[in-house]
Amino acid sequence: AEAGCPGGFVARGAVREADLTGDGRTGYLADPHMLSCAGSPHLFGGTGPASIELFVTAPSGNVVHTGGVLALGYHIETAPSGPPTIVFDTHDIKDEAGSFDAYRWDGHNFAMISHKSMAAPPVQ
Repeated sequence: AEAGCPGGFVARGAVREADLTGDGRTGYLADPHMLSCAGSPHLFGGTGPASIELFVTAPSGNVVHTGGVLALGYHIETAPSGPPTIVFDTHDIKDEAGSFDAYRWDGHNFAMISHKSMAAPPVQ
């Protein structure tokens, strides 16, 4: 990303470390909305959704890319035990009103556990 922006590149916490699987190993969320380029403010995420990418550390120690979610942002809800829930603020062609989509690690990948539309009235 920095090579694509020769003047004024800033990464403001674009890669966040967190235990995403509940196994104590570090995982990563890469959020292009946290990248900026002076003179080209919409280069990485623009004002619309961008793919927030998820990575987990396997038992072997290898970091594995597990996919991404087209979203404007996210937050992590920790649980007393087990994996946390990652809630994405999504806006895409499937639900133009937007939705809050919650994902949790199922032992092999991230599975959607809920979809809450922001449409009025809400549509499930």
